Amino acid sequence: MNKDEKEIFKLSDEKLQEAIGWKPYDAQQEIIDAYDSGAKDIRLVCGVRWGKTMLVAYLALREWLKTDRHIWIVAPNYDLSKKVFNYIKIWIEDAFPKSSKFISKNPVPRIENPKKRSWIECKSADSKKSLSGEELDLAIGDEVAWWDKDVHQRYLRARVSSREGKTVYISTPRGQNWFYDDFLRCKQKSNGYAVRKPSKSSPYFKEEWWEDIREELPTDIFNQEYRAQFLENAASVFPNEDIRKITNEDCLSDPKKDRRYVLGVDLAKYRDWTVVTIIDKYSHEVVYWDRWQKENWSYTKDKIAELSKRYNHCKVYIDSTGVGDPISDELSEKKVLTENFNFSGKNKEQLIKKLRLYIENHSIIIPPVDELITELQSYSKRMTSKNTGRMLKNPYYSAPEGMHDDAVESLALAVWGLTSSKRRNPKKLVNTQKTKKKLSQNYR
Repeated sequence: MNKDEKEIFKLSDEKLQEAIGWKPYDAQQEIIDAYDSGAKDIRLVCGVRWGKTMLVAYLALREWLKTDRHIWIVAPNYDLSKKVFNYIKIWIEDAFPKSSKFISKNPVPRIENPKKRSWIECKSADSKKSLSGEELDLAIGDEVAWWDKDVHQRYLRARVSSREGKTVYISTPRGQNWFYDDFLRCKQKSNGYAVRKPSKSSPYFKEEWWEDIREELPTDIFNQEYRAQFLENAASVFPNEDIRKITNEDCLSDPKKDRRYVLGVDLAKYRDWTVVTIIDKYSHEVVYWDRWQKENWSYTKDKIAELSKRYNHCKVYIDSTGVGDPISDELSEKKVLTENFNFSGKNKEQLIKKLRLYIENHSIIIPPVDELITELQSYSKRMTSKNTGRMLKNPYYSAPEGMHDDAVESLALAVWGLTSSKRRNPKKLVNTQKTKKKLSQNYR
């Protein structure tokens, strides 16, 4: 690109920013300059409220205005990918109103530019089957540290290679996982660009916020979420190493007559899933796991009642938040033994602490179900309000925004029903009347 072309491009940038009512501050402009200077792989690790989402939305919009550009926005799920998409949508509606008719939401969010033969489409990293087929000029990744590493290595890398496209990934850190290695790799590449930006490097992040939050938060959480540091032992509710040690593909099994079981149910809310987890009270193995969504309540009640009866009339621990109480009452009418659990404040904290203790002590065994493993790995503890940044009275446990935590909470409810912290080896079970009587007494 010669000097005259750069000047024209700069002028075009200025006009576009004026049209959409957004202008990058200095640290954001550095990323745009790196992009324009030929960086093929850009990795931006930022603290909370730095402005990374709006920045990559702008990069995508610029590409969409060019000829024959294919652009994906990829996030852990569709809801998160819409965060970037919605900025672009608003800008197009304001600055290019005639193009608004080319914005579609079904089956997936997509924006066409028929005149230029360009388009932008949202993708979900947890739906790998959808990450095939297309050739891309730009792949934007959001919260990339939460992806499986093969989303980049097996899918997106192949999508951009044929068109000599670019990848721009943004994320907060998540320990020193695969994204940390990718960040270092891009930092060393001649056509790569990787930077860390703490929250306070944004002019819109007030200095008093920084000091207040730093004093209130545990050091490791503050360093990861606001300093954007890759911590060797990142703050997480359930460490990956422990999750690996309690995973065994042989634990799922049919009910046995001489065993007692407990069933945990997390009921669907809006777009969530209803998840059921059944644990053997003797071996502490998850012997049954299932989930479903968009089924009527009658189906859910019948399914739970059938499972309880099948697994020796086991007791059901059910999330009573919202619709839980009436569901529990109707299950009781079906002669199902239930216990309600309300996920408010200290109750939920105690529930998750018990699950964490059982996982850390390797006192339960779980099956290698992708949805369950992913939720356990991403489950987080937040000490501040998402809206105000102020310290919360009680820690808030949940999945990251836009992700699910139904499987974790179903597992936690089942663990809540365990009365012994000691896991017994099923192979040592002696089939005698004395042993059966003891099991019946101690593992009810």
